[in-house]
Amino acid sequence: MPPTEVPSEGLAPAHDLLPGNELVWPVVAVIAVALAVVALVHVGRERQKLGPLAVLWVVIVVAAPVVGPLLYLFTRRRVRLVPLEAGPATTAPESP
Repeated sequence: MPPTEVPSEGLAPAHDLLPGNELVWPVVAVIAVALAVVALVHVGRERQKLGPLAVLWVVIVVAAPVVGPLLYLFTRRRVRLVPLEAGPATTAPESP
């Protein structure tokens, strides 16, 4: 049985639907590589603190090019939004 042709009249090819579509994937690729490099450099600098987890983070970052670095950067970065409460005040000894 010969294959039947599907009429494509009136349908635009997928690559013609969005103007500028030819730039989307290269930009996504550059962003993915940049995120991976930033995450891998951070893992390299923090490997003493991370210990054996550093190897696991490297695998995650390399295996999942966009999600891995984002996951690492959002879970490992510690940003203090609220200042630490002041501990007991220490004063310098008074001079006579």
